[in-house]
Amino acid sequence: MNNETSDLEVIVYTNSENLLEYTNRNKISIFLLSDSFWIPEFYESNQQSVIYFSEGNLRSEDLKDRAIFKYQSIDSILREVHNLEMKQNYENDTVCMQFKNKSMIGIFSPNYDEVQMIFSLTCASILGRQSKVLYINLMENAGISTLFEETYEEDIGDYFYYLKAKKQSSKAKLESLIYHQETYDYIPPVFHGKNLYELDEEDYKKFIFQLRELAYDNILVDCGSCNVGFYEILRFSEKIYCLTRENIFAQSRLKHFFETLQNEEFHEIREKISVCPLSYRISHQNIGRNTLSQLEWGELADFIRSDVLFLKAE
Repeated sequence: MNNETSDLEVIVYTNSENLLEYTNRNKISIFLLSDSFWIPEFYESNQQSVIYFSEGNLRSEDLKDRAIFKYQSIDSILREVHNLEMKQNYENDTVCMQFKNKSMIGIFSPNYDEVQMIFSLTCASILGRQSKVLYINLMENAGISTLFEETYEEDIGDYFYYLKAKKQSSKAKLESLIYHQETYDYIPPVFHGKNLYELDEEDYKKFIFQLRELAYDNILVDCGSCNVGFYEILRFSEKIYCLTRENIFAQSRLKHFFETLQNEEFHEIREKISVCPLSYRISHQNIGRNTLSQLEWGELADFIRSDVLFLKAE
């Protein structure tokens, strides 16, 4: 089954000997085995490829994560098969994607601090002096067009359209949207915030896979609202910087965020979070490229180098 297209070759067997003979000569991606056609020895040697075609009751509790209900429409069956395979790839790639010496860094502020994007861009600028960095902004009303003094004909929302439509060229579209700043690359964020909510969980997983395939050492993701892809971004991030302030309002929202993680049992996310208490304020000054380049050497940059990235001042 090809995830990029709808091509699917199906072979039906009613005789176990013929199936075993065929599998000895050919590589099969997925086996759907029902109760009436269950071969224990075959399952033991092909667990990653077998999906249990359940008629209502599970043959074994071990099969619950690899089972789909037999009596439903073919479209529903194919959708469930696809989702199970995506989940399998997701779990396998959690390890595979970290062996490439790449790091994804998620940045989030439960109180939606106005400094968040400046913090992230400063991180990108500093890291970009020693590694290849891609900055991704998943915030609504990001305003980057004004900050960078650029006009964009397309943005990441156009890539999301390709992704949602499962177009084979979605990765090429992603690469075509890359712009360059002085020390890092970035992709223009969505113009229409609603584009962030049009993807489902599987779309966001595919998005993460394709980001990982790009030739970058560090990928910084500026997270906005807790949409359906928010926790997927955090789950795949090696590091998470959670921005807050030392006042009762910011601290209460931080506490709520941690309670949410606890409630959803996202323990692995909580363990990766570094809380960054901010004191920096944005002063009244002209907005533009010069402002952003100057930030790399200011008060916020010093805090990021010493207390966040633990780098020596240059």
